[in-house]
Amino acid sequence: ARKAGLVFSAREVFQHRTPEALAAVATSATGTATEDPKAGLGAVAETPIVGWLRELGGPVEGFNQAMLVQTPADASYERLADAVQRVLDHHDVLRSRLVRGEGVWNLDVAEAGSVRAADVLRRAEGGVADEARAAQARLAPESGAMVQAVWFEDEQRLLLMAHHLVVDGVSWRVLLPDLAQAYEGVE
Repeated sequence: ARKAGLVFSAREVFQHRTPEALAAVATSATGTATEDPKAGLGAVAETPIVGWLRELGGPVEGFNQAMLVQTPADASYERLADAVQRVLDHHDVLRSRLVRGEGVWNLDVAEAGSVRAADVLRRAEGGVADEARAAQARLAPESGAMVQAVWFEDEQRLLLMAHHLVVDGVSWRVLLPDLAQAYEGVE
């Protein structure tokens, strides 16, 4: 629907369960309100996952989810870096850092451009398992290192690793298509 320029809410999907009914309530994407670019910046109150990790009481630095995805046959490091940068700039939470307070933790989200793709994307020098362990070791939520990416150029695959503070199973369904669109130059 988004690609076709149509807008409707998740609530409307559940209220109007057929394509015909959704078509009747959908609006055109032109003229829709846009969010203030600074709306997602700054302190974020403790989310359920942040609270759950705090309550675990142990180290949380390497707690992550990862995806290994196929890249286009003509992929280049520069084009991948550009796509990763677009995703980092678009998804505010990927630029957050963990702030541990007394009895409560939160996230602090930095502005677009503060996390550079050049700092999170690397070319693989070893096998997937070794590169995954190294990427996990580079995750540092208190320093704002929430994302790591490793490109296996010979295999045309990209390992994406994100701290669980900023990604879950549902998030991948948004991030991966956004990365593919960013790679193709579609915003």
